Amino acid sequence: MEDPDTVVIYPSRDRLLLLMCGAFVFVLLGLWIGLNREALNIPMWKVLVASYVGVPFFGACCFYAAYRLIVRRPALILNYVGIIDQGSAVSAGLVRWEEIDRIFTGIIQRQRFISIAVKSPDHFLSRVGGLKERLMRMNIGLVGAPVNIPVNALPMTDAQILQTIQDFRNKHGV
Repeated sequence: MEDPDTVVIYPSRDRLLLLMCGAFVFVLLGLWIGLNREALNIPMWKVLVASYVGVPFFGACCFYAAYRLIVRRPALILNYVGIIDQGSAVSAGLVRWEEIDRIFTGIIQRQRFISIAVKSPDHFLSRVGGLKERLMRMNIGLVGAPVNIPVNALPMTDAQILQTIQDFRNKHGV
């Protein structure tokens, strides 16, 4: 039984399935390019990008989407403590309300995110560490926020999610 004072947003199964299928198509395309390079007269650098970079990347995306379809867990949780981000492979986890500077829609290469800027990025990132910290530092440079929750797999638009967060904050005074 879920707490009535907690908002839980699960990823959309339809969108996850679409993401998984799209990633799988790119894996097949990368393999096809790699196997038919000479017949297609494709420069080696394009083969390297498509096959040696694209196949592992999109393969990982495909497996992650399949995992999220099988293991059903929330992408986003709002509670009295803060926002719990579990929406991607590079999720931030708990972001406490008092750490949040602002929440806005961020866009990276035409993909929409719920971006969360924190008051003290260095302190926040010191909790995360490793590769995740480096990726979040890159996010700060790209959109001005270390936490970026992808909207593409969620059942709501970015505007609806922002409104849900604002309504939660107003209702609970956080």
